[in-house]
Amino acid sequence: MECADKQDEAVEASVLAIHIASAQAEMTNKDALGTKERWVAINPDIAPRVAKECWSLYEEHGASDARILAVCLGNLTDYSPLIQLPVAN
Repeated sequence: MECADKQDEAVEASVLAIHIASAQAEMTNKDALGTKERWVAINPDIAPRVAKECWSLYEEHGASDARILAVCLGNLTDYSPLIQLPVAN
């Protein structure tokens, strides 16, 4: 039962991460976002690329534990090595 609850939470977190990235991409004032969130919002190809990489990671690990999706997709709104930030000069 505990594992099922964690799986449900992971799926919910994954959907939320994708929703947040989509909502931020539609914001009119993207300057209100942090550096990484703004970069994701102004580069619409990033979220689908990260989702694809996260899904591949999930499948590589047996496609049986949604928590890996939640952690990976949560990186759309947090630090992620999957998303290269521009380097400030």
